[in-house]
Amino acid sequence: LMERLAAYASSSGELMAELIEVQAFEKLRSAVNEVVVSYGDGLPLESVIMLHAALLSFALHCYRDELQYVNSVLESAAKVLSKTPNISDTSVVRSIVKLLTKPLEAYKDVCTVLELSSYPQVAGTLQFVTAKAMAIEVINAILSSGTIISQVVQVEKLFSFLRLLVDNDEIPEDEEIDEEELEEEQVLVSKVLHQLWNDDTDVCFEILECIRTHLLKGGPERTVYTLPPLAFLALRLERAVRERVKAGNTPKVSVKKVLQFLHSTLEILVNQCDAYEIGLRLLLLSAESAAQAGLEAIAYEFCEQAFIVYEENISETRMQITALKLIVGTMNR
Repeated sequence: LMERLAAYASSSGELMAELIEVQAFEKLRSAVNEVVVSYGDGLPLESVIMLHAALLSFALHCYRDELQYVNSVLESAAKVLSKTPNISDTSVVRSIVKLLTKPLEAYKDVCTVLELSSYPQVAGTLQFVTAKAMAIEVINAILSSGTIISQVVQVEKLFSFLRLLVDNDEIPEDEEIDEEELEEEQVLVSKVLHQLWNDDTDVCFEILECIRTHLLKGGPERTVYTLPPLAFLALRLERAVRERVKAGNTPKVSVKKVLQFLHSTLEILVNQCDAYEIGLRLLLLSAESAAQAGLEAIAYEFCEQAFIVYEENISETRMQITALKLIVGTMNR
C-alpha cells in the first residue's frame, strides 16, 4: 500500500502536497512501529524489513530532500536488526540488500547517501561476504555517476563504507583470501580514489592524507594496488599547487610539502610492497616534477632512491634495460 501510494503521489503534485500537509509519513511510520511492537517475535524478520523498505520507498518518493525521514527509517531498521546477530537467512539478507539499494538508486549523487548516518549501521548487520558486496555497489554507484567527493568528512564516511575492502582488522580471521578476487576489489578501490578531489589544494591535501591513513590499514597485499593511484593524485596536486603559486596565490600547503608526502608514500610502496617497477617509474616522475618546481635537492632525493631501486631490486635483464632507459631519459629532461 505504501509503495503504491508513493508511486501515485509522485505523479501528482497536488496529492503530494496533501500527503505532506496531513503528515502522512509520520502516521505511516507510527503504524509500522505499532505493527512491529504488537506482533513482537511473531512477525518474521523478513516481514519487518519489508515494512521498512516500503516506508523507505514512500520517504524517497515523497520526501526526497528530507534526509532526516530517510535516515529515521534506516535507524529504525538498524535497531531491529541489531537484536539478531549473525543474520544468515537468505530471504532476510536479500531484504536488507534491497533496503540498502533503494537510497543508492534514488540518489544519483552518492554524497547524499554518505550523509545518511544510519546507512552504515544497517550495512554492518550483514555478514562479511554480503557486506563486502554492498561496499562494491557503493563504489560502482560512484563510478557510474561520476560523483566527485570533495570534502574530508565525506571521504571519512566513504571509507566507513569501504572498510571491508581496505582494512585488515575488519577481515574475519577464518576468511580465506582469493588472490584474483582481492586484485579485482583493489582495482575498484584504486578507480574510486580518482573521484576524491577538491580544487582547493589545501583541502585536497587533507583528502590525500585521509586516503593514505585508511589505505595503510590494508597491508602490503592491498597497498601494492592502491598506493600508485594515490601517488598519481599527489603528482596532480603538486602541479595544481604550482599553478596557484604562479597565479600569485599563497596556499598553506606548499609544493615541497606535497612532494614530501609523495616521497614517503613511494618509500612505503617500494620498501613494504616490493613494487619496484612502478615504484621506480613514480620516483622518476616525482623527480621531474620536483625539478620543474625548482626544488633540486628534493629532485636529487627522488633520483637517488630510483638508483637504489635499480641497483638493488631489479635483477631481470629486460627490466634493467627499461629502467636504465627511463633513468637516462629523465636525466636528459
